[in-house]
Amino acid sequence: MTGPLIPPGPLTHGTELNAVYAIARIVAETLDTETGLDAIFRLARTIFIFDVVSLYLQNEDGGPLEPAYARALGRGRSQEAELPWGEPAALEAFRSGQTILRQEDAGPAVTTRDRRRDYLGLPMMVAGRCVGGLVFGRFGGPPFPPEHIRLAEFVAWHVGQLLENRRMASRIATLEAQRQLARMQDEFVST
Repeated sequence: MTGPLIPPGPLTHGTELNAVYAIARIVAETLDTETGLDAIFRLARTIFIFDVVSLYLQNEDGGPLEPAYARALGRGRSQEAELPWGEPAALEAFRSGQTILRQEDAGPAVTTRDRRRDYLGLPMMVAGRCVGGLVFGRFGGPPFPPEHIRLAEFVAWHVGQLLENRRMASRIATLEAQRQLARMQDEFVST
């Protein structure tokens, strides 16, 4: 799979450049997927604003998308269990294979700033195919500007690489277990 090493367009701040290189390094060096995701999203939060991030993946048998990861990093951290995570945005990005922007109004019953909800849904690509959707959500605005969308696409590409590393490690472990079993069977037959 090919993709950008850095997001298109100029990076104007040293912090952004350091964060994008650190994200690439995490993908290359991290073996534990959840630890890698935590680190990637903490770094992403330093270069663009979001309150929640969620990852929805299709299960192995091609069934519906299921939540695989969710964190509140901004407003609402204290109410994490009750937060809307943007599943419709993940589904739309997954089905279309495109980055989508979705704005929701929670309605007049919600009088706080989180009445307005902006979601950025990105298709989650692993091994050249769309396997889910990644969502960044903001409560109370501002909307995602184009430079934040580019950075989010960069992050999504690297999350896909991290998931591909996990898939490959799992495949290698399965092949190694099969090889070990075959070796044990050969030894048993020879004795």
